[in-house]
Amino acid sequence: MVDRRGQISSGSIINWLRENIAYREECEAKEKGVNVFTILDQKAESLPPGSEGLILLDYWQGNRTPVRDPLARGCIWGLTLSHQVSHLLRAAYEGTAYGTRHILDTFARSGFNVSEVYACGGGTRSALWLQIHADVCNVPIFLTEVEEASTLGTAICAAVAAGAYKTVEEAAQNMVHVREKICPDAKKHELYNFFYEKYLETYPRLADLMHQMVAKVEEMYKD
Repeated sequence: MVDRRGQISSGSIINWLRENIAYREECEAKEKGVNVFTILDQKAESLPPGSEGLILLDYWQGNRTPVRDPLARGCIWGLTLSHQVSHLLRAAYEGTAYGTRHILDTFARSGFNVSEVYACGGGTRSALWLQIHADVCNVPIFLTEVEEASTLGTAICAAVAAGAYKTVEEAAQNMVHVREKICPDAKKHELYNFFYEKYLETYPRLADLMHQMVAKVEEMYKD
């Protein structure tokens, strides 16, 4: 759903959560004959912005933009006994959205302001995830009729090569069609500002611990 050149981990974190801690939801989904994310999203949607005090740092595979630290690691903090799987899922949705906003804010500091985002891939099937991204980043998100951008891009290039269109730009104008626009909620964006700041503070405070842990694990495997 996001530019993979920017964020290394996004959908993979969601899948990790589903595979490792959503057993009850998997069973419930099978009983009802629906996708497990239908169940998870319904529960997570009822929670307020900030997942009732959870911050998830989406560095499961390190980070390359804008932190550029392959030794960075993911974390979840703020946990209490009242938190459930739905809180963790929403925190993951929010954490990846914070990561996207961090990239967009870095662009803005360099003079490149992003006013809209076009989303593609499997993550676009979650209306909740898309809305959270829009609210956190405060930009509208557009969905195209063909959700797989790489496939559509290949078709566009093929159409130009076959002579159906003279240029890639012309082909794109005729072959790319927007089907939906997700608008940000201004009130929720304001609420998210506090949690986003906590997200930004997390890595600098934990970076040394992360590096020490990676070094120790590597040392142990060498033995």
